[in-house]
Amino acid sequence: MPGNLRLNSEEQGSMDRFSMMHKAIVQSMLAQPFRRHADMEDLIKRCCRHISEIYTPNETLNMVVGLINGKLQDFDMGIRSGLDEETGEKWWAFVNTSEDPSASLIASTHSIPELSFLNRLIRRMVRDREGKRYSIGSIRALGERPPQGCTRMEAQRILDQFVQESWLNLSPDGRYCLGLRTLLELGPYLKTRYEDDIVECTLCMDMITRGRRCPNTQCAARLHHYCATQYFDGLPLPSQLCPTCKTPWPNGIGKVFGVSLTREWDLEDYEDDEEGREYEDGESEGEEEVSEAGEEDVMVASLPVVDD
Repeated sequence: MPGNLRLNSEEQGSMDRFSMMHKAIVQSMLAQPFRRHADMEDLIKRCCRHISEIYTPNETLNMVVGLINGKLQDFDMGIRSGLDEETGEKWWAFVNTSEDPSASLIASTHSIPELSFLNRLIRRMVRDREGKRYSIGSIRALGERPPQGCTRMEAQRILDQFVQESWLNLSPDGRYCLGLRTLLELGPYLKTRYEDDIVECTLCMDMITRGRRCPNTQCAARLHHYCATQYFDGLPLPSQLCPTCKTPWPNGIGKVFGVSLTREWDLEDYEDDEEGREYEDGESEGEEEVSEAGEEDVMVASLPVVDD
């Protein structure tokens, strides 16, 4: 999912005169580190007008972001793009690019205990081996050891803020799942640390937490909603087959994989529903605690942190 842009030597040479421009963009991204593609384009356009430079859609944006990433790579920071798993909308994020997840990142308004709470939620979602839905119910979320001394109302406020900031998403049926900002920020780390728990889209090979699954329950094919649309769009019905097992897959509309953010949970649509519900209802208190010393601290440090 993350899109990292770099320039070749010729492109970078042609863009060096944009030094003041890319500094202004970095400052803007620091102030608002997660934004829609249209907002990112508008930011670049305004900067181009300020220096009387012609803006060419996509080309100018990619060159500017590539230069910025080249300038920031020594600081283990950069700008990544990704597509919303539900809508396919493109977003941009200012992220930590270090392979060492213990590296510090961008400033945040969250305290260390709040980020620890977020990390526990993320780990619980990724390790949802039973339901394979990368989600957690609202009651369980509130029970994931929120910051010490938090009331239930305060814990809910923190969860609401995580959703507002796109670290988490909340489905209509009250389940929390990984937000795009988390996937862009921690995706590479999660794929390395939890390799056995990560599912990849059969077409784009990026991590997938919400999408469609092959109608053949024995097939491991999973597709992002937007990948399925692009793949099956325009194909005649006889050619609409699973890219893995060749099972007929009309219009790519298989059962839902993960949690839908656009409608209520339909028991007939979700795969492994019974296992997922059993896991949610029957999991014992304290199960799946941190098994390796320091894991929680490592994940905390990979998210934006400031001192209280």
